[in-house]
Amino acid sequence: MYSSSYNPGDQNEWHGAIVIVTKRGSNKLKVTPKPNESYSFLTPKTFTVETGAFFGENTQDIASLSGSLEVFFHYYGSNQNLSISTDAQSETDVRFDFDVVNQ
Repeated sequence: MYSSSYNPGDQNEWHGAIVIVTKRGSNKLKVTPKPNESYSFLTPKTFTVETGAFFGENTQDIASLSGSLEVFFHYYGSNQNLSISTDAQSETDVRFDFDVVNQ
């Protein structure tokens, strides 16, 4: 997980970080950094998604809606890779990038 440096000298990269993805209705997800960790201050985001075969044939992929301002979210069903990049929507938001690549 990575977050652009918000204060010089502060930690802004975490290996082995965990992001919790929960369903919030029929077409919404919420991404939340794991509680009680050094990166837990990063801002959770709730956003609208759609499912389909976006990244290959016969796959079950999940993606944030095109034009989403709060987050870029792609789950690749074929290899179960996940890519998340959040954007600050207010001055108090702390954005983050999170990628999981299955070997």
